[in-house]
Amino acid sequence: MAERAQYTNDPDPDTFPTPTAGDGGKALVRNSANDGWEFGEVGGSASSGLTLTAQVADDVTVAIGNKQLFDPSAGGLTVTGPANPSFGDAWGVNNNTTSTAPFTIDGYGIDVYDPSTETWVGSYSAIGAGIDLTYVYDGAQWILSEVGNGETDFVAQVAADITVTIGEKQLFDPSLGGLTVSAPLSPSFGDFWGVNNNTTSVTPFTIDGNGIDIYEPATETWVTDFSIFGAGADLSYVYDGYQWILSEPSNVSTGGDSGGGTGGLTVTDIKTGAYAAVVSERVKYDASSAYALTTPATRVEGDRIAFHSVTSGAFAITITADGSDTVGDPYNFGIPAASYVTTAPYFHVEYQFDSASSAWLIL
Repeated sequence: MAERAQYTNDPDPDTFPTPTAGDGGKALVRNSANDGWEFGEVGGSASSGLTLTAQVADDVTVAIGNKQLFDPSAGGLTVTGPANPSFGDAWGVNNNTTSTAPFTIDGYGIDVYDPSTETWVGSYSAIGAGIDLTYVYDGAQWILSEVGNGETDFVAQVAADITVTIGEKQLFDPSLGGLTVSAPLSPSFGDFWGVNNNTTSVTPFTIDGNGIDIYEPATETWVTDFSIFGAGADLSYVYDGYQWILSEPSNVSTGGDSGGGTGGLTVTDIKTGAYAAVVSERVKYDASSAYALTTPATRVEGDRIAFHSVTSGAFAITITADGSDTVGDPYNFGIPAASYVTTAPYFHVEYQFDSASSAWLIL
């Protein structure tokens, strides 16, 4: 995997390259000589970084590397996965409308995961305003798994105890029973890893933080380890300097609290009261009291923001869309709404603005 830029450890940042028009959506990576930085792709394959593509309202076959914005309102439409994928290739679809007309997800001859039945099928019917799906090819089927927009290497399936490597999402078969997936040792701020049960097995397995507390979604608490089960279960973790938070990484290196590079997000100071975000900010906040965080008033297609609680505070934080915009609700399948409330400690979510629907969509 290409090495990610770690700004806190690098020499003079003025040595970083100046981006050009073709570098949008790319990350800073080490060059082949390992003596400098360049803009490039990161992840399991060169095409694993997803690019939002213009909305269509007709049958469509999605290209590898794209997330297709889609209007199903005409009814009877089909979104088809790419042909001839390689291991780690990814694609996705987002219904960026209020339409609840059903549409078909078709694997193009490859079985695709149906989250409503937790099984792999040739095709299935999806429904929901704002529904967002991302698929990755595991060498045999399309698994439902966020790819972190290109920063995750998917690695071959194992069916034994495993310690996952930083930067990798481990495909995992728990069917033997009594197995443990352990987090990486000695992480640095912003390091990430994940696991995906890309089988039909519902045998429980253990997620272990490897000496660092890890977030358990079922109890919304941090624990040393926990048990999980479910065919197609998918988890991604990021180290926040203290514990493993459940969160997909952004599409560029953040380099810790010094902020992202060109095209990244600037980390704010810790907010303790109502705040209106500005585009390209990663808003850190303390949920020790209740207040509202608002999306930017000025925004254009492709702008990004993130909200990140950095404490164990669990007061109600309202994420509110400015004006007539909407914002994806992570507690309702990412479906955009005028606002939603989170009380989760160390909550984290990242958005990209879609001008066609005036919505902040979850990445």
